[in-house]
Amino acid sequence: MWYEVIYSFGVTSAFMFGVVYMSAPFNYWDTGRWHRRWYSGIRTEQNTKRDHRLTGNMYVLSTLDSIPDAEEKAV
Repeated sequence: MWYEVIYSFGVTSAFMFGVVYMSAPFNYWDTGRWHRRWYSGIRTEQNTKRDHRLTGNMYVLSTLDSIPDAEEKAV
């Protein structure tokens, strides 16, 4: 009958709720933030990898000041 669809709708809605809203507690547990960093394109991903390489943490942004200066060679 038609009312049997209500159960499948409820189960499907519960799983969709879990997928959408349950990632935030796991992100907070893993990184200390509710949301992970959003990669909107290849340039953002490259900057994130740069920040991770320079500072050791992908959430700490680095600027040109954080890049070590090259040592001058004595000529």
